[in-house]
Amino acid sequence: MSGRATDIEMAQSLLKEMGRESLLAYFTRRLDVGKDLDSRPLLLAAFARLAGSDSKQLLISVANDLAESTRARIAAARALGELIKQSTDAGERSEVTLILVKLLEDNNRGLRSAVATQLSGLQAPEAVGLLQQLIEGDKLDVLAREEVQKFLATVITRSVNLPPIPIPSFIGRLQELRALHEAFSQSPIVTLAGMGGMGTTSLAAMFARESNYDVKLWRSCRYSLDPADLANNLVSQLTEQLHPSGASQSEHKQINSLRFDWGRIQNQIVDLLLDRSALIVLDDYEEIREENEIGAFIERLVARLPRVYCLIVGRVVPRLPKGIVVRLEGLSLTDSFEVLRAAADHRNIYLDSNAAQKIAQLAY
Repeated sequence: MSGRATDIEMAQSLLKEMGRESLLAYFTRRLDVGKDLDSRPLLLAAFARLAGSDSKQLLISVANDLAESTRARIAAARALGELIKQSTDAGERSEVTLILVKLLEDNNRGLRSAVATQLSGLQAPEAVGLLQQLIEGDKLDVLAREEVQKFLATVITRSVNLPPIPIPSFIGRLQELRALHEAFSQSPIVTLAGMGGMGTTSLAAMFARESNYDVKLWRSCRYSLDPADLANNLVSQLTEQLHPSGASQSEHKQINSLRFDWGRIQNQIVDLLLDRSALIVLDDYEEIREENEIGAFIERLVARLPRVYCLIVGRVVPRLPKGIVVRLEGLSLTDSFEVLRAAADHRNIYLDSNAAQKIAQLAY
């Protein structure tokens, strides 16, 4: 059972037994008892779910309290993120977002990473500057860095912005990189599929960086509200890269204000790319809504533009009738050892060979 499901079930069960007011009073007393309770993160999550905005001040206090455990502070930060999603009050959303942004400056790496992940999922423009600094300073854990990189690649579209590639992430992937090049020599649509955390995003970014295209577009489907949002964003990126003048942007805003139409969007992209080669990368493709509609749009686009190619990146293979699939498998034990050693060197951490091999074997 997931932690999220446990929070909900605990809250619902207790609510039925005690009633809301009695239950909130019970949670308040339990949370005041001590900061060393193993159940404290679960209590915080359940309390926040029941109390809603009434839990805000307590959650802020816990998230900022250095005497609290890392797990409790992370639980409070995540609960604050949920409040933003559920709140209809613009002022409250702004207030809580700024509190989370401030937490990015905390010295606790675990908390920073959890908050960075929350703000990326919330698509908070207020956090972009600090998130960029955290990425450049290597101050996030691996999973948070991946989420932040995808978010930044989505919101910063003025130039070609591909997710940064962690130094040790490319070890042992030359074969897959060659496979991508070979696949695009046979098909304009290629899927790179692999389990989360295996490096699909990093490999796609490496391929995009070293490939020779006139235009490169990157979009994480995780941050697309719907197919229209995704398609309009591609047009925005194209317009900003190829025609950064104020007149072109003004024209694009005017077109965007019209009723969405797939044919019109397709014609816009065709007009922009008619004499250019282009690579379109759609990351987190499994998150996309109305996959059949997007899939048909991609196929029509590459059919009309023979120099346009699309790389689909995700955990599962999409339901596209055309295209080639490249699967990303786990690293060998030798390559796993090299990744660990490179990561230690990058952080100036001394790790002797015997210890590194033992750690790699445990993880393998």
